Amino acid sequence: MSDDKRPAQVDRILGEVFEAEGRTHQFRRTSAWRDDQELLVDGQRVGSIRRPSVWRTNAIADLPTLPLATQIFVLCVVLTMWDNNAAAAASA
Repeated sequence: MSDDKRPAQVDRILGEVFEAEGRTHQFRRTSAWRDDQELLVDGQRVGSIRRPSVWRTNAIADLPTLPLATQIFVLCVVLTMWDNNAAAAASA
């Protein structure tokens, strides 16, 4: 099966995938040990969002090729993903 024909459940395991303006966007964890995310557009890395420390709640977004409004949107999506993951881990 080619990469673009993966079932939706596999896409959720590999990262969050969405389409906008005819382009495929994917969030992917950069490490099994940290929640840092990189953003890929049509398979090309365009930036990342990371926490400077596991003990801190702030985040650093490095998305230089995206418009400011898109950078803010991407940061909000990743922060929401992190909050949801933390809530799920706390309830387990």
